[in-house]
Amino acid sequence: MHPEIECFIRRATRGLWGQQRQLVRRELLGAVEDRLWRYQVGGCDEAEAVRRALDDLGSPAVIALGMQRTHTWPRALPWASALILLTAVGVVPLTQSQAQVVASPLNLTALFCDPSAAGALQRTQQLSPQVSRQFEHLRQTHLRAVERLCESMTSDTYELVERDSLIATLQTQGVQVSATPPASWMKTVATLPGHQTWRWLTFPGFSPPVALIPVGSVSQPLVSVYDLVYTVLNTQQLPLRVEGEINPRVTIGRTQFVLGTPQTPVQASQLRTAALARQLDPVLNARSFRGLTNTADPLDQTGFSNTTVTLPVRGPLADGQVVGVLVRLRSGPAATHPENQVPEDLLYTTRVRAGQLTLLQGMNPKTIQIVDSFEALRRPLPVGVDHQVMLMPLANTDDLVNLSYQVMAPATLK
Repeated sequence: MHPEIECFIRRATRGLWGQQRQLVRRELLGAVEDRLWRYQVGGCDEAEAVRRALDDLGSPAVIALGMQRTHTWPRALPWASALILLTAVGVVPLTQSQAQVVASPLNLTALFCDPSAAGALQRTQQLSPQVSRQFEHLRQTHLRAVERLCESMTSDTYELVERDSLIATLQTQGVQVSATPPASWMKTVATLPGHQTWRWLTFPGFSPPVALIPVGSVSQPLVSVYDLVYTVLNTQQLPLRVEGEINPRVTIGRTQFVLGTPQTPVQASQLRTAALARQLDPVLNARSFRGLTNTADPLDQTGFSNTTVTLPVRGPLADGQVVGVLVRLRSGPAATHPENQVPEDLLYTTRVRAGQLTLLQGMNPKTIQIVDSFEALRRPLPVGVDHQVMLMPLANTDDLVNLSYQVMAPATLK
């Protein structure tokens, strides 16, 4: 198989395993080979035919996002809603300002990490029966692994926005919305359960359409703000700016809207994390699959107090500097099925405050190893190290298309 095709299919089936991966792989390979044959018959050489065939199918990252939504246990906790049908979750009514998109008052960490009987009851009520059984089985068979993940996990209270209110806001500014996928996506999307709820957004002056992949119940679809940014960035180089930290103003092309309200606030850190994840995904998957879980800025959740776990920094990091933090967790015992494995890598963005960076709950500065290369993240964790941490100061934080990072050397820490 041509190496570019193999790389494309590997990235597009990222996060799938076993029979599901083989099924999707065959579908994608068939779609590529069909287009490849047509272009070669039309006179293209092999390299040009491969390029055109893969361009027809779109971004492998977006395809992978859709596949993960419907086939797997989520790779990201805010994406957990991809598998849970949140039929019992209400959405705050839309305000009078059509430019302000209202978020859903949902805390996914509380849903997944509450070990009490009340938490189990909530999962039974809000998860589909199959996923509820799968999750409780995971807690019974790999409880410590789940506990370790939950110790480090935070979740923005308002990560999801109402799809219909978002669409209404976009349409008033000339964005075209269609329930019919582009011809190049038709065959692939048709194999996905729930594809009827997908919408395709065409922004004024730009093409091709951007896939808007909702979660939640059919009657009340929700959209992850992380996924929205991630998908827009992976589909095409649309200008995408974010202004403000709480209830940010988002500009996509020539379209503007505000995410969140005073009653349902949204943090801009999730949008920056999505832009950073887009850049890190191919780097982390260059040699082998590693799950990358986005999580909320712990500073947004805890504030800055004497009880907050922090890491002192020095040198070029001034207060207010935005930093991406990639955390590698020590793995628990290997699960019998890959779908039951807890993700190993966590990613969030935060700001330096009072010369310190806020760490995730449960992290111990004494058992952290700071690394300055992606190669180090692929090696076994040293004895006595529970977490490896890579710190990445960010530039162009308001311009998500041109967001950039550099890896900080351990010597910059106090």
